[in-house]
Amino acid sequence: MERFKILTKIKVRFGDLDALQHLNAPKYFSYLEEGRLELFGKIKGKCSLEDIDFIVARLEGDFIFPVHFGEEVLVGTGITKIGNTSVSLYQEIFSEGRICFKSKSVVVFYDFEKNTKKSVPEIVFRNAHSYIVKED
Repeated sequence: MERFKILTKIKVRFGDLDALQHLNAPKYFSYLEEGRLELFGKIKGKCSLEDIDFIVARLEGDFIFPVHFGEEVLVGTGITKIGNTSVSLYQEIFSEGRICFKSKSVVVFYDFEKNTKKSVPEIVFRNAHSYIVKED
């Protein structure tokens, strides 16, 4: 957990559960989204809908331990690689001091008006290096 400069706190709500009273699988990915938004908000100095200029091109995850109602999870988010048009991320979800979920993803920077990918913004190149982590 210490390797991540971005740790996003999320309280597990009743509506986030599945029939077995575990955190529902799609919710893990929603929690990862919160971590991504916090990361890029810190890098860019702001985070509004107009500032989100990337799309998720790849997302994979490994379930390790179940998460339950009422637990407070921490989503650790870091960068593993910066490319010309994309950034690779590594994230872990922690609960009760242990890793419950691991994820790798790639976000591609995108020009929504031209409907095409674009270069990683200069501000991301300039500020992202302090968020570099090694994945497990």
